[in-house]
Amino acid sequence: YLIQILSPHLGDVFRSNDAIDSWNRWALDWSNGQFPQRRWSYPQAIPALWATFYTLADSIHIQSMARISLWALTLSPFFLFLSKYNNSSKSAFLIALIVYVYILESLRGVFLWGFLDFPMGAIALVGVWIGTYGAQKINSESTNEGIRLIMLGALCLVTAGLVKQGGVYFAVAYPFYILSFGAKKHIFQKTFFFTTALIAMLLTLWYFGSDVGWYGGQQEAIFNLLTTSENLHNGRDFLARIVHGLMLMTL
Repeated sequence: YLIQILSPHLGDVFRSNDAIDSWNRWALDWSNGQFPQRRWSYPQAIPALWATFYTLADSIHIQSMARISLWALTLSPFFLFLSKYNNSSKSAFLIALIVYVYILESLRGVFLWGFLDFPMGAIALVGVWIGTYGAQKINSESTNEGIRLIMLGALCLVTAGLVKQGGVYFAVAYPFYILSFGAKKHIFQKTFFFTTALIAMLLTLWYFGSDVGWYGGQQEAIFNLLTTSENLHNGRDFLARIVHGLMLMTL
């Protein structure tokens, strides 16, 4: 099934405006040793990764590895659900697997065209699942293992936030979500502190640094803010963007 979805896209090039005008263009800048300009404060984890592939291949025209990276990120929940179902035979994992396959079937390879929303969401989903498993471990007396899993989940959420800004919302909510499992209140309070500190430190390094001009100059951040709010979203404020996005999903 996966081969059927993926095979038409292997060896192909990016087709979405997001990839052509932004993500892949920034990757080309990175591969040329230049910090990308006009990047709208978007995180650069994926463009930097693609630039590494282009540098190793010594060609900017071979996009297969860059596209495969999106494939690997997007399918991570698929293999997670499949592995857990094989190990436990619980119907919940089978249902999750079926739902995820339905989503993949509905999109039919769109995630390989260069949109990063789906890979970002997939990484966040894996991080939340790992954190949930870690919290359950703490409640079942495996404290050290549970804390390690929760911190690993936090790193996944940081990665989601460095793939695209939407991941930041998951990352901010993650410590509070873990705290809600607090049968052992003192342990979960300490875990809340450490996960919050880790997430805040790693995400701040990019987002604060980018906006105040550590990398690209103060005026670009102002230009990004104006053009993002006025041009790209037709003047909609933050709440109006959310409502408009929900309408696009349901209509």
